[in-house]
Amino acid sequence: MTNSLMHVGLHVLEKDVQDFYKEILDCQTKRTFTLQPDDAFPIFGINQEVTVQLVSCGGIELELFAGDKKNEIPTFGHLCFQSTEADKIFDKACKAGFRTFIRKRNLNETYFISDNNNNLFEIKKPANNFQQIESTLK
Repeated sequence: MTNSLMHVGLHVLEKDVQDFYKEILDCQTKRTFTLQPDDAFPIFGINQEVTVQLVSCGGIELELFAGDKKNEIPTFGHLCFQSTEADKIFDKACKAGFRTFIRKRNLNETYFISDNNNNLFEIKKPANNFQQIESTLK
């Protein structure tokens, strides 16, 4: 069997499509469509029309279900990816006022950023061989 990830679907606040996904994560819109209630209800159990944008963020595709209702309950759910621009993405999120956190372990830093609807992203820098060798020696 061979599996591959096609996209990740996220419920986002409409204002975050531009402010977070396009400005911070540098996503580009590939397609926009409207999901009708007759499809939304049997699939997701949500009986409403919603605008959906399929975006590409440096090779990662996200399906953004935009609405105006905020998720109130935090979860452990998150999307983790590796980026050579991890520190720049983190800095942009900080400057724009989004929730951020840096976890430092040994010589590695892992960045966490969250949109306004509690969608969490874990962003790692690609490890260089020197850091990997040094980390295993500790």
